[in-house]
Amino acid sequence: GARGTDGLSHGVARIGNGAMSQADFEWCIVDFLHYGNLRCARRLFRLLDRRRRGVVGLLDLLLTTTSAEQEVMTLERLRQELLTAFPTLQAACEEMMEGVSPDVPMIPGLFAEVLEHYWCLPHLQTEYLFALLDTESEGSVTLAALFGALEDPSKVALEELRLQLLLTCPSLPAALCRIFPINASAAAAAAAA
Repeated sequence: GARGTDGLSHGVARIGNGAMSQADFEWCIVDFLHYGNLRCARRLFRLLDRRRRGVVGLLDLLLTTTSAEQEVMTLERLRQELLTAFPTLQAACEEMMEGVSPDVPMIPGLFAEVLEHYWCLPHLQTEYLFALLDTESEGSVTLAALFGALEDPSKVALEELRLQLLLTCPSLPAALCRIFPINASAAAAAAAA
């Protein structure tokens, strides 16, 4: 629509509650905030418009931030989120591969930077994914390994179970005690072993 002096179309007033259409959101990100380009703005809009209403508002931003800071998604849940934001997993992976080769080993900081940029993942989530994929403790992972795990999460299912238990329990013995309740003396013996 026609843009006023503030840059927003008249559609914002009709939507109400500060919600923005995709076009207004893109203008705000690219022209007003000078953050990234149109492609980046579209990617952000897709990720925020989880209910596919065609508008995003302040509540969408707040809920996304709050939930992202509180929890780490399992690989299966991340897979489902990507399938919500992209038509296929391949499309999500191809968009990322336009800027980064899938076979280049990445250290944790670079891996986090790439996933934060392309998929808008919070840093805690990227750390979790890195730990999940770096099963040999080499200190680097590739996007190809991530794409393979997303295609078939069973490849890393045991490692993911271990990580999920460690996120909720202080140690692996404590996690085992949580799953298989045993007496305190047996738990102490298991921890010492």
